[in-house]
Amino acid sequence: MTFEVYSFLLCLITFTLLTGVFTVTVAWLVKLKFKVIELGAEDEKIKKEYLKSLEKKPSIIGKVFDCFVLFVCCLLLVLAFVFSSYVSIRDGKKANGIPTLSVVKSESMSYVNDKNQYVKPEEVTEHIQMFDLIVFYKLPDEEDLKLNDIIIYEADGELIIHRIVAIEEPNSKHQERYFLLHGDANRSPDYFPVTYSQMKGIYTGDRIPMVGSFIMFMQSPSGWLCIILMVYAIIAVPIIEKNIKKRIDARLILMGLVDKNQEKTHHNTETSKEEKVKEQQKED
Repeated sequence: MTFEVYSFLLCLITFTLLTGVFTVTVAWLVKLKFKVIELGAEDEKIKKEYLKSLEKKPSIIGKVFDCFVLFVCCLLLVLAFVFSSYVSIRDGKKANGIPTLSVVKSESMSYVNDKNQYVKPEEVTEHIQMFDLIVFYKLPDEEDLKLNDIIIYEADGELIIHRIVAIEEPNSKHQERYFLLHGDANRSPDYFPVTYSQMKGIYTGDRIPMVGSFIMFMQSPSGWLCIILMVYAIIAVPIIEKNIKKRIDARLILMGLVDKNQEKTHHNTETSKEEKVKEQQKED
């Protein structure tokens, strides 16, 4: 069992248990709320809120705004999930016609180490920080690669982002062109030379700082389960509110504030609303 599978199963079990406890607790509280309403303990509060709602004009703009906010939140959630999934799919792929997005997972290019004999601090104008989201483009031809180019390559299944600091042409010892790469923040260059076939793309300076931390979270089991929980809440809350509204309407009918034939509706004209308020004020 790999660490990723173990981590996912652990998060899934924890999420299931917490969701179960949360669901049972909310269900108990909602059921208690239903009983409080049905027994009339909140009649005075319901009455005041109902009369207050009669005095207010129906706000279509408010309803539209609420729907718009909900739509935007759902859209952002979907876009974040789709974008993180796209980054996950493209990460590690060789950049051909489509640029590759990759999250920086180390600090090996975040500054120039004093022991680095290949790169001078004044020669580097921009560093790559951990959790930056960087863009890699299609590699130039092998003979066009030059010193100080920043390359992403694969070694032992890991993606490494380092700078070319030396190039060794084919000779009697090897038939391929060898590239020596070095992380700016490392004291020494990489242990083994890199061949052109190992390279995935070239970095030209396009990056989005710190976005990678969010991408990594969205790609993790915790991120997936967080999305599921948000979807769960979006579905459950309207259902709970609808059931509470039913019981409030039932209490309004018992109190004589709403006719049975007009359950779940308000008066259609402002005159009827004013008359209702005045009648209730007289009774008080």
